[in-house]
Amino acid sequence: MRFTSLIVELIRARPRLIVWIVVLLQAALWLILPMLLYRSPPGDLAMVLAYGREYQVGTDLGPPLAFWLADIAFRAAGNHIIGVYLLAQLCVRSRHSGRCSCWPARWSADNRRCSPYC
Repeated sequence: MRFTSLIVELIRARPRLIVWIVVLLQAALWLILPMLLYRSPPGDLAMVLAYGREYQVGTDLGPPLAFWLADIAFRAAGNHIIGVYLLAQLCVRSRHSGRCSCWPARWSADNRRCSPYC
């Protein structure tokens, strides 16, 4: 008689549930580890928040949407960096969730899929 692990049977019975559990666990891991390991914002995050607070339209750093969203997430979380980390995880998860998260200008209407450049 063959033995099948309970984990394999759970994956067979409810594959979407397992995928969402894994996705949420990975998102939680990427939220908790930076909060525990970084004493200050990593990389250019402090600069991103500084530029986002001013709501400038034209800078030499590129389009301002990322700066604005980072500042909105920072303020929505009560001036805590967890808001920016959560926004980053939402962007990554929406990009890899199987749905198209491209801008409408990059949408390819003829074959109904995203451009690989988004």
